[in-house]
Amino acid sequence: MPVYSKKNVSESLRIVLKQPLSSVGADGSEYPLYIEIQDSEGRPVELNNDVIIKLFSSDTRAAEPPSEVKLKAGSHYVITYFRTSETPGSAVITAMAPGFQSGSILIKTEYSVGYPKKLALYVYPDVLLPSSSEEANVVVILQDVLGKPARAPENIRITLYSSNILVGDVYPNEITIQAGSTYAIAKFKPTTIAGSTIITASASGFESGRDIVTTIGPKPRRIMVVAAPSKLISNGLDKSFVFITAYLVDENGYPAYADRDIVLTFTSSNVLLGYFKETHVTLHAGEYCIYNKLYSSSDGNEGRLEVTVQARGLEAGKTYIDVIVPSDSDIGYLKVYAAPPVFPPGDATYENAIVVQVEDFGGRPIVASKVIDVYLSSSNTLYGDLSNDSIVIKPGSSIAYTDFITTKLVGSTAVTASANNFTSDSIEVRTYAPPPVKLKLGIGPTNIRATGDVYPFLYVQLQDENGRPAAAQENILVYLSSSTEAYGKVPENIVIRNGESFEYIDFTSTSHPGETNITASAEGYESDTILVKTIEPFPSILSAIAYTTFIANDEDYPIYIQLLDSQGRPAKPEIPVKISLRSSDPSVIDVDETVMMNSGSAYVEAKLHLSEEPGKAVISIAAPGYEPTSITVNSIILPLNLNISSDKSSIYTNESIKLSIKVDNRGIPVEDVELILSCDKGSIPSNGVTNEEGIFEAIYIPTLPGDDVIRVYASKPGYQAIYAEYRVHIDMLLNIKIILKTEDGAGIEGINVTVIDGSGVKKSMITDASGTAKFNNIMWGNISVKVEREISNRNTKYIFLEWSDGVKNSTWTGYLENDIELTATYKIQYFVSVTSEYGSVYGSGWYDKGTSISIGVEETTIPVSWILSKKFNAWTGDIYSKDPQTSFVVDSPKVITAEWVDDYTNLY
Repeated sequence: MPVYSKKNVSESLRIVLKQPLSSVGADGSEYPLYIEIQDSEGRPVELNNDVIIKLFSSDTRAAEPPSEVKLKAGSHYVITYFRTSETPGSAVITAMAPGFQSGSILIKTEYSVGYPKKLALYVYPDVLLPSSSEEANVVVILQDVLGKPARAPENIRITLYSSNILVGDVYPNEITIQAGSTYAIAKFKPTTIAGSTIITASASGFESGRDIVTTIGPKPRRIMVVAAPSKLISNGLDKSFVFITAYLVDENGYPAYADRDIVLTFTSSNVLLGYFKETHVTLHAGEYCIYNKLYSSSDGNEGRLEVTVQARGLEAGKTYIDVIVPSDSDIGYLKVYAAPPVFPPGDATYENAIVVQVEDFGGRPIVASKVIDVYLSSSNTLYGDLSNDSIVIKPGSSIAYTDFITTKLVGSTAVTASANNFTSDSIEVRTYAPPPVKLKLGIGPTNIRATGDVYPFLYVQLQDENGRPAAAQENILVYLSSSTEAYGKVPENIVIRNGESFEYIDFTSTSHPGETNITASAEGYESDTILVKTIEPFPSILSAIAYTTFIANDEDYPIYIQLLDSQGRPAKPEIPVKISLRSSDPSVIDVDETVMMNSGSAYVEAKLHLSEEPGKAVISIAAPGYEPTSITVNSIILPLNLNISSDKSSIYTNESIKLSIKVDNRGIPVEDVELILSCDKGSIPSNGVTNEEGIFEAIYIPTLPGDDVIRVYASKPGYQAIYAEYRVHIDMLLNIKIILKTEDGAGIEGINVTVIDGSGVKKSMITDASGTAKFNNIMWGNISVKVEREISNRNTKYIFLEWSDGVKNSTWTGYLENDIELTATYKIQYFVSVTSEYGSVYGSGWYDKGTSISIGVEETTIPVSWILSKKFNAWTGDIYSKDPQTSFVVDSPKVITAEWVDDYTNLY
């Protein structure tokens, strides 16, 4: 139950809320909230009872605390936690409790950076030629909530897929971002189908990333048609055929891939000479050319026919074929055909693209009567080659054919055919593409960390005059430069190889974030410049705050360490961080030597170990690779008030005092205060502990009278020790027994005895028959006891000799704290009365009892007249003796009279 007044509390105590972190992340985590009770001067106050504190938030979406928290008795603070959402915002948290001034704090949350939250995917270049030889990097980067690169806390497996594998696919379809790395790279391989596809990266626990990649090349505008061979033998229905190849070109005559499935219609102008078994053939998307067979339909008839190939949306193409009766010669020359004669660059195989026909010297096709072995060669295999270096013209046929293999290089080669008994022939076959005219710099991930590492994120691409990718038609030396090498460097030059449309550039960052312009130039090409920005490598600022003044009470207190980026935003480490701490004065305030901040943690708690000595210490906080910090921590001790009270301050020794010892801190009772008690003239518990009301009750029992000091020393960790005294006066009522006796031990009755006690009160009493006077309830202290030095009682006297303790004065004085018995010893004197009617006697007087004395008469005969004399006869009274001089022991008062008789002796 409360032991402080509501008035005192409302006037002096308040609830104070503190946020022990520099910044709060909007990340769905729980963050500490320090709630403290303070007095009006801002000092912590420990309460002696449990207090339920109600908590309210102005916006629980930003910060949601528990509805209440208990501050336990004996503590001045409690730490609770509020939860944030993943949306930045602000909220006012208010704390209330009956009898206390309420407190509030504004909590602002912002995105937590640094820890990987999502995946970002970049395909670069993201515009490519529709060629299988074009392989682009697919980089998957871990990013924090603000899109900055973040390191993987562990190996993270990434799954990749393409939304349209007809355009291109990614391989491998699984990659791993290694722990401690920010990215991993795969490859995108396009097909010959121009178009777009979405590459998506996904991993458990992360937002997916995606990018669009587009392949683009010459757009087909018209159909070109070529016959191989151009002479069809007229030797009967279906006994001979020629290849009719249709291929696509753009408006400038460059080879173009089909951008969709195209249905081609083949038409013969004279089906009596030659015809198509299939008049509709589909050229699939991504294909450059397709052939159809034109079969002979006549036997012995000759003529020329026109073949037309058309399709919707394209200019139709046509060619001419001569239908000729064959020759039966066995010598002549070879005729080589390329269908088509021009190809787009790229690694591809074109079926039946090289056709060889035998003709006689008059130009008529020869129907072979025997096997003719034809040998083939390509003059420059860099630009194209044959799938077979020999083919066979079989008996009954005039042609043989093989596949042509293209490369990604632009150029031409001469295909030569030779055979025994026949004159050789050659044809030029070339790959053809729009020539590049300019350079284009590009970058994949735009956020490059200033770590001093090499990042393969830049590229230089060749483009044609329309800004489309174009393959190099020779090796191109590209010169590179960085405007500000303090922020990043590139190689001095790179080479875009013949047949390639781009080349990657390694960008070497420095440890300093900033901007630099990268320029690419090459002789004969338009140069280009791109701005590259490097950013803070990782959230690298260690932060902690001394959020309160601690109490030096030999207890542990938490401090919280977090990461911040350069803009002061809260950050989470991607990998565990081992943090070292050191105190400048561990004897006052010590700290955990090391703590580990786990990956993804918003903060880590370290313990301050406070001694009972107030003071301050600088806590240094450091971790390899992070900007260190330090905080100055202060510890204080709180004041104590010590009050000792009782209902009385003066008692007698046969009584006791109940002491109430109360300890408080500015009116607030302090529990568990250790008390050390002592006194000089009594007994009291040597130690004690205050209860929840700050009170300890003790019984003081005096043992000696006088002024005593009850000393109390109060101490509790975290408080200033205090000392107080309580003074008590102790009175004692003594019993004094006074005995008056003679030397032989006989009591002397009826004698007045006077006692003056310690307070000056005089009391008198007559001794009883035993010679005793008993004085009760005599105040202790300086006591005096007075008896008569000489007591006369007619013929008996008592003469004081000494007190039983040897004091010779008849007035005894002394300091008494205890009952006492004193005996006053007297000697007895008796009066011996010796009288005579006649003459002179001696021996009368006072004599000590037991004294042997002599008495006598001077003259035994005393004349009275001339005839009469008085003659001593005897001693009478208490002594009888006939001797004029006699001796005896005085043992009582004596009355002795000389007896005389008449003596008439003188008459005779």
